[in-house]
Amino acid sequence: MTQRSMKIYTRRGDDGSTGLVDNTRISKDSDRMEAIGALDELNASVGFLYAGVMERKLGDLHVTLEDGSVHSLNSMLHTIQRLLLQAGHVLSMPANTAPDQMPVFEETACRTLEKWMDAMQKELEPLRAFILPGSGELNARTHLARTICRRAERNLCRFAQDASVSSSLSAWLNRLSDWLFVTARWIGHHQGEQELLWHD
Repeated sequence: MTQRSMKIYTRRGDDGSTGLVDNTRISKDSDRMEAIGALDELNASVGFLYAGVMERKLGDLHVTLEDGSVHSLNSMLHTIQRLLLQAGHVLSMPANTAPDQMPVFEETACRTLEKWMDAMQKELEPLRAFILPGSGELNARTHLARTICRRAERNLCRFAQDASVSSSLSAWLNRLSDWLFVTARWIGHHQGEQELLWHD
């Protein structure tokens, strides 16, 4: 069966509105779209990090969890990008969506990030001071993604003041910024970089 290609431009958003999953039109500057847009920007920044990882042939860098499972850096980044798209899909559902029609954000996603971090931190020296981004290019890209993640979390909190937001999604986004911080250190450790410590 031949698949029909997606049309890139529709002209329907020329008036400053955009469509939700059910084609409901809302303003592009609404709190909902700010939250969705920040997730999209975060996904792009994770892709920017992934591209750098692959350029330096670090995609196979991996952690081994207590259950014996092995998780490569590229697979972790791909998982995060997939979940960011899932999060955007959840937020694009209108408020009147029936509960049985509402997509559910993965409940185990937050715990997965924690397991990855626990394994990474076993390889790192204890943190004793604030760290300045920029000990290497991948370090800087990872911290850029981390700060965008924090903004995405703030936008989600703002949207959640007037809408129902999955607690598993909120927790995951909070944990993701922590994972990006640890990952910046972990990548630098494996590249032999000296961390830039902040001293008052």
